[in-house]
Amino acid sequence: MEKIESQTQGQPTNNEREEKIQRIGEVLKIGTNALVVHGTEIWRQGKRILALRPDLDAMGGLYLMDLAGINYSHVASIKKGESVPGAIHIDTGGREDTSFEDDGSIFFDHHGNEKGEATSATALVYETLTKNGLLKKEKWLDEFVKFITEIDNLSYKINPNYFENQWWYSMYGHTKGLSAETVANRFKKGKPAREPFTKEERASLTVWENGKSMSLQESCNVKKGQVKNSLNGIDESIALMKKQRLKTVTPELGNMIVNTILQQGKRFINRIPLGFKAVRAVGYQSFVTTGNEGFFITSQTGNLESVYERVKEKFPEAKLIRGTMIVCKPKQGLSPTESDTLLETLQLKEKK
Repeated sequence: MEKIESQTQGQPTNNEREEKIQRIGEVLKIGTNALVVHGTEIWRQGKRILALRPDLDAMGGLYLMDLAGINYSHVASIKKGESVPGAIHIDTGGREDTSFEDDGSIFFDHHGNEKGEATSATALVYETLTKNGLLKKEKWLDEFVKFITEIDNLSYKINPNYFENQWWYSMYGHTKGLSAETVANRFKKGKPAREPFTKEERASLTVWENGKSMSLQESCNVKKGQVKNSLNGIDESIALMKKQRLKTVTPELGNMIVNTILQQGKRFINRIPLGFKAVRAVGYQSFVTTGNEGFFITSQTGNLESVYERVKEKFPEAKLIRGTMIVCKPKQGLSPTESDTLLETLQLKEKK
């Protein structure tokens, strides 16, 4: 790949950013050896492996590259946050925006630690392709990109009634199983994201769910069960929090839920399988998940930076992402003592 010189350090001006997008467009017109996306770590036979399974945001970026006719030889999959020198990255690398570096690496990413306007790798790819005349802006493509950005930032509107009765048979409930092409085709046909799948669609479409291929109808049944389990799990978590004398409201995190993932042998028991999707749907602002492997904190209060300052003193491995998530996976896992330390650091423990 042709080497591109980096811009000045710090946040670029509008002119610098436009120049950068134009120069990246010049590289895309020539083509590249590989596009790099992240895989997904999954458990298989008691071991954690990297599956070649990017999320919808990464797939959306790839879909737009194909739609624009960008020439590349193959797609490489790496761990989330990692990068490959000299490659074009979609939804990985830990960068703030569309960017390039001295070694010729190009990034369409939004996983830096600074809080900014909600965006997605797909949106950054779309912007670059359209501004360089490689792809024509169209209404259905605008809706496609908007949908993926909402999904990736969990910014779409949701309430308990929609979550319990409609979410699981609309596109919002199947973003991990549907292909980017299937999602795009629905928008191309003028169907809104909230419109339920028809009986015919549920019977004919195939999705990837729980490590296997199944019909969309089967997946709807799975999601409906996950909704029920998550709502029950929220009630169980609240009861456990009260038993442990944990606060359910703090000035920084607002009203929040703590979910502890339990391990029994090689199995992991998650009371709230739909995570922050479920917690947010019933009106909570923040969600803390802890388990043997580490912890994950997500919040929409806008106060996570101050929380992170305390957390990183106790857990140097912790990373702040987009100002809305804190992720920590210590190499040695998270011990019960460290879990208690986390709860104290988050100021969740009631004084005796």
